[in-house]
Amino acid sequence: SISGGFTVGSASADASGDPAGPFGSFSVSSSPTEAVLQWTPGTAFQLWQYDQFGSNWNSPSIASPTADPDGDGWTNQDEWVIGSLPLSAASRFTTGVSTSGITFSRIAGRTYRVETSTTLSGGWTLLSNVAAGTGPITVPPPVNPGPKRFYRVVISYSP
Repeated sequence: SISGGFTVGSASADASGDPAGPFGSFSVSSSPTEAVLQWTPGTAFQLWQYDQFGSNWNSPSIASPTADPDGDGWTNQDEWVIGSLPLSAASRFTTGVSTSGITFSRIAGRTYRVETSTTLSGGWTLLSNVAAGTGPITVPPPVNPGPKRFYRVVISYSP
């Protein structure tokens, strides 16, 4: 049997002086027969926040999912999903459309779905689920593209 109370001290920085917070946290629980030290890792988004914002990783005005610190119209959550840099307005997801189809560059770990429609008001249909990979890819147009054609690229990221 064990007796006494158990607590976890706090560590705001690691041995190198880097903030400890985004990497996870410890907790302690106890019963009359055991003491359990539990490690809960930080989320993938928290680690990305730290990579992008350093010591400001948990500043709501800079690093929150809804913030847009570079003013480019994309939230941090959006920039995380598309793989762009949240502190650079020049870093963005871009596409090109030609008679060959729609071209864009893939980033590892994301899935891409290209949809098409003849109007912007709806009626989107799947054109292609894009194979995983990195680098540029061109998805050919539909067999009968019609007089006008709109494309959209749906990007998903599930770390």
